[in-house]
Amino acid sequence: MERDTIIKQRTELQLLIGELRDRDKELNEMVQAHHTEMKAWEEDRTRSHTLEQRCAKLERKHALSHTPCTYIIV
Repeated sequence: MERDTIIKQRTELQLLIGELRDRDKELNEMVQAHHTEMKAWEEDRTRSHTLEQRCAKLERKHALSHTPCTYIIV
């Protein structure tokens, strides 16, 4: 009788360990996916910032090139 209890508990523990391994694998996959998304977000953010700076520079150039000239005729 005691032997049967030990066998049942061992079987249950093996099942629980298998479940924990599966959950651990799922969590590791989620962490990897999150890391990939964060990296892509950072790259997009950097690219957006670079484009914003380029746009501002081009707008300044455009404004300077289209500034009306005033001549003083003496």
